[in-house]
Amino acid sequence: MSQTTGSRIGRGTRTGLLLGVLALGACAPQATGYYRPPTADPVPKRLQAAYVPFTHVAYFATDRAELDQAERQRLERFIDTLPSPEGVSVRIRGHADERLGRVYNADLAARRARHVAALFAGRGYSDIEIGTLALGEAVPVSAGSREEGWRRSRRVEIVVQVPMITLPACPDWSAPEGVAAGNEPMSQLGCATALNLAATIANPADLVAGRPAAPADGVREAAAVERYRTDKVKKLPGSRPRERTGQ
Repeated sequence: MSQTTGSRIGRGTRTGLLLGVLALGACAPQATGYYRPPTADPVPKRLQAAYVPFTHVAYFATDRAELDQAERQRLERFIDTLPSPEGVSVRIRGHADERLGRVYNADLAARRARHVAALFAGRGYSDIEIGTLALGEAVPVSAGSREEGWRRSRRVEIVVQVPMITLPACPDWSAPEGVAAGNEPMSQLGCATALNLAATIANPADLVAGRPAAPADGVREAAAVERYRTDKVKKLPGSRPRERTGQ
């Protein structure tokens, strides 16, 4: 069975969330990524973001580097329950039982990991980071009988790190006065801003860890500031000069 940590809001609930958010501010593009239920947090209201692991274990037949039909279907169902790939990272660890020799088992584990990685790539995860590691027979599963231990050791372990956003606990602003509990003056600072950010963020991983700033060219930027200061800003191609009106 798949072991999944965390929860996600379905398409219908997420659509309702976005419609409510759009009523608060300007039109926003449809959000990507998944959201967790709101939790109470201090003023001002802020989004909380963290990586949540989704895990799965796929088992292989003896001396086989490809999954049989049943195990492949289990894996595909797991992949299909995952969020959209934005910001997601996948770690795949291949294993083998203790038979057939250490060198052979290391190669077999590597081929198993690559097989699973290819299945991820074929189901929409070709443009994200997929890391593979071959551990061979180094980490056996010893529980159970000898045959059962070997069966459980012939495996690939998958950990998918999903950036998930926890929304702040904001009241229903459309409710009549006095109905929305806790909707007191100055108690909901930042709620609308936080919800609009959740609706417009393209990659939820950016809220977990921002992207590093690109190298800056000081001479070029200083020249741009000087052009602006002296009213010598370069016109965009195809732009029309702005008309001046008299007072």
